[in-house]
Amino acid sequence: MLAGVGLMMVCCSSSMASMMMGGETVEETKSTPTGVSGRYVRVALNATSLADTAYALNIEELEVYDSTGTNIAAGKTATASTEYTPGEYQAGLAFDGSLDTMYHSLHDTTEDWLEVDLGSVKDIHKVVIKHPDNEDVHKEVAMKDRLRGHVIIKDGSEAIVKTTPDISITTANHTYTYDFTASSPAWA
Repeated sequence: MLAGVGLMMVCCSSSMASMMMGGETVEETKSTPTGVSGRYVRVALNATSLADTAYALNIEELEVYDSTGTNIAAGKTATASTEYTPGEYQAGLAFDGSLDTMYHSLHDTTEDWLEVDLGSVKDIHKVVIKHPDNEDVHKEVAMKDRLRGHVIIKDGSEAIVKTTPDISITTANHTYTYDFTASSPAWA
């Protein structure tokens, strides 16, 4: 070893790096943000915070992304608490990839929800919700100006593993994104 220069050896793996300096080993753990493991993804209307006399949940698309950026909710089985006009505004329309169709719940005081079954437990990285930006459906629809609700992730036995904070923003494009892998996950 040269005077004033230490020997450094670095060994790396995907989750741990070990450094050896002058015979001393220091371990440093790298934290890589991961998603949330779940099978069921539910958007729930938070009616308790609403002042309207009636409200509805309107979703054009509910997208659920894995680590590869694939929408793993596309075409999957969907259920909902209510449907405004059965067949015309059914739950599955929120997972058909089209912004020309949508799920629409009854226009009442029920705390409605829309849920997709991903088929098995998946690593969920991001949830994107798109809803209509016009008043063609109903004047008092809770979704016309901003989404008032949250997302619930459930495991294979339907136990809740994660609930996001309520959406408290209004977006210009009527699209709401929650990235579970962000260092400070929040609705954007």
